[in-house]
Amino acid sequence: MITAIAASLTAIKESLGLVKVIRDASVDLEIQNATNELQRKLTDLLMENTSLAALLSEQQKTIIDLEKKQLELEDFKTQAREYKPCTLESGTFTYVNNPSLDEAVKPHYLCANCYRKRVISVLQPKGARGAFYNNFCPSCQNEYLMNKKPASSSPVGVRYANAFR
Repeated sequence: MITAIAASLTAIKESLGLVKVIRDASVDLEIQNATNELQRKLTDLLMENTSLAALLSEQQKTIIDLEKKQLELEDFKTQAREYKPCTLESGTFTYVNNPSLDEAVKPHYLCANCYRKRVISVLQPKGARGAFYNNFCPSCQNEYLMNKKPASSSPVGVRYANAFR
């Protein structure tokens, strides 16, 4: 289609050149008027052709953008199949990888907020808060209370001292 537009532009330019030759060579008023009308129509066609070429270019860009979005969505859907919804001990809703698919991959959790936005963001440990472990999302900075900390029967100092034995 772009080749056809370019060919029509060339034909229009050649016609405009011929119109100028006819107008210059002729003194007859009718030929002069007809030539002027033909030149006006050719100029209008040239402008319309230019706007169609611009419209075609915009549509091609839109198609490329839509194809890119479609690939991103398909990629997310492929990755999302590996996860299932999960409610943790704290009552927090998240997504966990499906261990039955790949035994070598340890369980990990995704940020539900990012997942909703079609972003795969693995929660990272941040320590503990109250009775629960605390994780955060590196993408959106949301914090999640995870599973309960195990109850400790020994004082902190004894646990610390035993760690170096």
